[in-house]
Amino acid sequence: KTIITKASTVKDSLKDADVSVGQYDSIDPSVDSKLEDGMVIINIRRARPILVIDGQRQVRVITAAQSASDIAKTANIQLYAEDQTTLSPVDDILASGGAGLELNIHRAKVLNMHLYGQEILLRTQSKTVAELLREKQISLGPDDGMNLSPNTLISEGMNLQVWRNGIQTINSTEQ
Repeated sequence: KTIITKASTVKDSLKDADVSVGQYDSIDPSVDSKLEDGMVIINIRRARPILVIDGQRQVRVITAAQSASDIAKTANIQLYAEDQTTLSPVDDILASGGAGLELNIHRAKVLNMHLYGQEILLRTQSKTVAELLREKQISLGPDDGMNLSPNTLISEGMNLQVWRNGIQTINSTEQ
């Protein structure tokens, strides 16, 4: 919609154009922004209901956010880089409580790794230990050993140990 206005703020120009905005809509520049002489483009992103599905947990939010990370943040759900998300239309709007979109979160598996004496908590979507090592760019040398076979399937909470034969690293904290 194009309008010509003498309004001095975004809020006043929206009023002149008879454009209403809801409390969850996103307006850029903000409604309190001053309008300078010349052409100004005001973007309004309308909020919509979204069903966020995180395993067994379902949260309904109303947001104008566009990205999966911003939608999850609105739902007070933390995403990690290794988590995967899909945003898609719902099949049954009534069953979803009126939401037209759903955000599905596919959590990465969390495992413990003991890498050359250092404890690391890893998240991954990899299926096997070999895929995990490639994903995390861990190359085993000829003197390195592992407690699991490279073909071992990744499972939640598993422990993977990698060591260098003949060399021991000990980490200690003294007070």
